[in-house]
Amino acid sequence: MSSKGSTIKAPKPKLAPIPAVNVKAPAATAVVAAAELHMEKARKLMAAAIAALVIASKHFK
Repeated sequence: MSSKGSTIKAPKPKLAPIPAVNVKAPAATAVVAAAELHMEKARKLMAAAIAALVIASKHFK
């Protein structure tokens, strides 16, 4: 009886993560896409800030 109990318990942890992964996968891709967009904006902001610093340093010299 105890061996049957352990075999019944064993598949449950294996089955549980599968739907969790399926649910998380689209969310993860959305998060990655959002992060990529954020990084593009951040790069543009950094480029603009660096350009402004270069212009300012030339202006004040």
